[in-house]
Amino acid sequence: GGRGATPPPGASMANSPPTPAPPCRSGGTPAAVTEGTPHKESLGRGSLEEEEYWFLQLNTHIVGIQHHQGTIGDGECCELKRKGGSGLQVVNSSGDTIGWISKDVAPSVCPIFEECPTIRPEVLVPRGSKQKYKVPVNIAFCGPKGMAGAVGRLAEALREVKTSKAGTTVIHVPEGILVEELDAPRFKEASGGMQASQSAVLVKDKKSKPNKLDISQGFEELYAGRVGYEEMPEAAQPARVVTPLLEHQRKALHWAIEREQRTKLTDAARALPAATSERAPAASQGEAAVMFWRPEAREGKAGFRNLITNAFVPAAEAPELPRGGLLCDDMGLGKTATMLAVVAADGFRPASGGSGGRLGT
Repeated sequence: GGRGATPPPGASMANSPPTPAPPCRSGGTPAAVTEGTPHKESLGRGSLEEEEYWFLQLNTHIVGIQHHQGTIGDGECCELKRKGGSGLQVVNSSGDTIGWISKDVAPSVCPIFEECPTIRPEVLVPRGSKQKYKVPVNIAFCGPKGMAGAVGRLAEALREVKTSKAGTTVIHVPEGILVEELDAPRFKEASGGMQASQSAVLVKDKKSKPNKLDISQGFEELYAGRVGYEEMPEAAQPARVVTPLLEHQRKALHWAIEREQRTKLTDAARALPAATSERAPAASQGEAAVMFWRPEAREGKAGFRNLITNAFVPAAEAPELPRGGLLCDDMGLGKTATMLAVVAADGFRPASGGSGGRLGT
């Protein structure tokens, strides 16, 4: 039913994966940042062609909470941003600063991003998000098999750290565990008894069912579309397009014009189905999602939870949805004519010379 879909902010829609960087190297520049991601100094983007292993988890604290306005919730993912040669800033999914990794710990961590540019840190606040001065944070380090030695040296360095403000524990798996094979029992064994809710990699396998991050379900809802093809509305033939558009092109035109509109998450959520349907089955309790945002109440406040980061925003602070999309009709169905019709139907773009030009083939 859907004509296309806009990926969540930061997602890549390239036709082929980028050329992978070497797993590790001596010297070099800090970990490269994926072009187009929301936070340009954010760390971590592994190769898309190499198997990814989990080698190490650092359990420490975010400090300086009282000096920043950024908020975070229990079980919520966040990001690291490298500052200077030895600083690690922690930001939430909105890019707001939460605090910093302790200055006792950060200098030992930073060199790994130079030695292994493709290393990927997964960052999770497992609990204690409401504490005033410091908040627990678990950082998992994942990447290609070739960085096992470098991560081993990082583990040794972290075990030598003497902290004054934030205690640390280190879980090191020398040979690594394939991320796709890591589950709650294997994590519990490797960590000496820790639960999956403490794993920065196993966020979606938390014990509490309402908090499971059903990412695959989010994609199903994203691509399913709200209605079937027969019920899809059609746009009127644009006055400036001479060539008559076929039915499927008029439907695509309506969809494309709709995707160009600025839409608040709260407005889009009003159109969500109230109950589970066959076309867009909901993951739990008949609740569908809009662009990975699912309606939810937290601490008595209505809002939305992001299925990927677990971030929660009150309804009053709901973001504007991304615009645009991908028209994926088969070859020969007239996508080019449809896109020209989108341009011609743009009511905000004045016709050349004010006389109203006409397009045709």
